[in-house]
Amino acid sequence: MGMFKEVKSQKPALECIYRGSKVKNNEGFTLLEVIVALAILSGVIITAIVTLNYHIGVTDRVKNITTATLLAKGKIEEINIFGAPSVNEGNFAPYFAEFHWTYRTEDTGFQGIKKISLTVNREKGEAVSIETYRRMK
Repeated sequence: MGMFKEVKSQKPALECIYRGSKVKNNEGFTLLEVIVALAILSGVIITAIVTLNYHIGVTDRVKNITTATLLAKGKIEEINIFGAPSVNEGNFAPYFAEFHWTYRTEDTGFQGIKKISLTVNREKGEAVSIETYRRMK
């Protein structure tokens, strides 16, 4: 025979356990088990899709706020270096044309010090405002 032993088949375990009873060894799932499994699977898939959609929206919102904040900081630095702009509003074309900025100054009550307010907003989104104080002549 060599290295392998010949194993004689035995009766299936279920057949031995239920011998003489009316229960038969039917393989497969019942319709109720399949429906319950599909309901659970559907619930899990729907939950995953809703969660993914929510997180994509949050990520997009945070990206827009971060972009607007960085653009506002850059515009404030530009104002500090080159002085007040000749116009009070504009956009960041060509790269960020969907973001608009608004610039205004206010008196603070202290001689020579002005409050500079810069607001950056997206066409459909939240606005980011930066306020700073600067000595102006």
